[in-house]
Order: sequence, then structure tokens, then C-alpha cells
Amino acid sequence: MSSQLHMSLSPLLFQGLGTFKLDSVLTAGAGVLVKLGSIRRLYWMAWMEVNQHT
Repeated sequence: MSSQLHMSLSPLLFQGLGTFKLDSVLTAGAGVLVKLGSIRRLYWMAWMEVNQHT
């Protein structure tokens, strides 16, 4: 009985862990993209400033 219960619970547990991992990976990825975007914007603004003065 307990092993049967374990067998039915395991896929659910793995599925839950998988979606949680995917969510955290996506969230982390989005955070990295946002950071990269802001860094790129800063570089772009600095580059434009330098080009304006020359």
C-alpha cells in the first residue's frame, strides 16, 4: 500500500519540482536579461555622450 502510494506521489512531486525549477530559471533568466539591458543602455548613453562631444 505504502509503495503504491509512493509510486503515485513521485511523478507529482517530480512534476512540481520541475515546474518550480523552470519557474526559477525563467525568473533568473529574466532578471539577467533586464540587468544586461540596463547595462547596455548605460553603455549606449555613455557612447552617445562621447560621440556628441567629438
